[in-house]
Amino acid sequence: MNLAPSATPTASYTSGWESVAAINDGREPASSSDAPRWGSWPQKGTQWVQYTWDDPVRVAGSDLYFFRDAQPGAADGVGVPQSWVIEYRDGDTWREVPAPSGYGTAEDRYNRTTFTPVTTTALRARLTGHPNLALGVQEWKVYAETPESVREVHIPTRAAPSPTCPGR
Repeated sequence: MNLAPSATPTASYTSGWESVAAINDGREPASSSDAPRWGSWPQKGTQWVQYTWDDPVRVAGSDLYFFRDAQPGAADGVGVPQSWVIEYRDGDTWREVPAPSGYGTAEDRYNRTTFTPVTTTALRARLTGHPNLALGVQEWKVYAETPESVREVHIPTRAAPSPTCPGR
């Protein structure tokens, strides 16, 4: 189950013509150059996008679709990250998710990351850009941990006498 739609998105910096709300609007990107999207241009280096939930959630993975209008080595623009990590808020401290797998940087598709489940009220993707390039995200899905089983629910009720119909 994708928990992103119930989260509040924020970012380290958002270009004036972009929107951080685009990262969890549920719109499936057609390509890495599609819009709407979040972008950090002209801010470069390390940037982040973050989700915050009102109540704790238990999460175990995500799909991140990057925006780009330039390739690594370009003199300027927005590119896929050189590297990135997912962090979760643990009290007042940000920690990298445990045992992550799959920090891909492909364009024109989702990059799946799985990790040991964590319970948190906030998750962020910390993105490190290529030299001269800002960063961008089309859509970020965050998945709840899939339960191994669901226990049966039993609700005991008190026995009562059968009702009688009037006039019988």
